[in-house]
Amino acid sequence: MSSIFSTAPMDTARVFELTPDEQSDLTKLLHKQYPRLSADSRYLHKLREQEVKRSLETNDYLVLSVQQRMLTLQFPHLFLITDSSGMVLYVNGSEQVVKKAGGFQICTGSSFALEHAGLNAVSASIELHRPSIVCGEEHSLKILNEWNSCCTPIAGKDRAISGFLVVFTDMTFDCSVLINLLGYISSVVGHDILEKTDDDINLDQLLNPFQLTNREKEVMRYWFLDYDYKQIGQLLKMSPATVKVNVTNVYNKMNVNSKASFILKVLGII
Repeated sequence: MSSIFSTAPMDTARVFELTPDEQSDLTKLLHKQYPRLSADSRYLHKLREQEVKRSLETNDYLVLSVQQRMLTLQFPHLFLITDSSGMVLYVNGSEQVVKKAGGFQICTGSSFALEHAGLNAVSASIELHRPSIVCGEEHSLKILNEWNSCCTPIAGKDRAISGFLVVFTDMTFDCSVLINLLGYISSVVGHDILEKTDDDINLDQLLNPFQLTNREKEVMRYWFLDYDYKQIGQLLKMSPATVKVNVTNVYNKMNVNSKASFILKVLGII
């Protein structure tokens, strides 16, 4: 699958920073359509549980495909996968950065759409239909002003946007490196989506051989996608303790003792 990133020199990624005119147009759009959004908000907006659950179920293949191609980044960062509307599907990154982001409610189900989070790399990519870099105080929300954000769309069938890959870093890091990396991953994942058919094996099918109950399958589908006890409990309206019991029961059925060995067994590697 061809990609604008595959032959572009590293420094050409600078073209994805917003121009003054683009910043001005997006700011005017924000103020006109969403005048009540406060730059001083301490938390990112989180969507309703049913919306979150529906999007997670619809986009599990997208998340799985990205996870299979993720690289370990050796610098402080926050990595996100969002759906086509800007809702967060998956969170990863440096432990301290993930913890700090969680304090601002940047988590599964939170929204980076213009109406909820103002100007940021995700909302810019949604509105401009291209990769975007937003730096420091260009972000509308003050809680994001310490970071640079980089975002690339993932194009699926009929070139429709299936989701977005996002990285937040501190302002000293060269975003041109990231935008090229994200572009490469998004092009590969986009190819996966184009190749996917209705007959492809999904996560539920991978779990079928292990004779799990329907409830255990529900829990383990999110466990496989790297959600924690609390996040799964919120989605399935269970206590974290009950989620943990289900995970333990499945581990016993599958004869594994960690998330890593569980994932490897589901994938047929061990």
